Amino acid sequence: MELRRIALGLRNEFELAQAREADLRGRLAAGRGEAIAANEKIVRYEELRRAVETNRQFYDTLMSRAKEESLTQQLQGVQSGRSSRRFPPARPTAAAARSCS
Repeated sequence: MELRRIALGLRNEFELAQAREADLRGRLAAGRGEAIAANEKIVRYEELRRAVETNRQFYDTLMSRAKEESLTQQLQGVQSGRSSRRFPPARPTAAAARSCS
């Protein structure tokens, strides 16, 4: 009777150990899955970060060119305004003096 009780106790401990092992294996598999998913998210994040940086550089370049173009147009407007508004000289020029004589 005593041996039967010991054997039954050992069997229960063995089954409990098997259940713990199965639980740990399941947790390990879930942890691996989570690690893989996290790694995939990190890779995707890095792809998006590089794309954002590239787009930011492109945007900055476009804005710089737009500002340059605006300044060029403003400068051309100022220069064309000067050439169309000529004032007569304050004194007669040499060519004008010769034509009068």
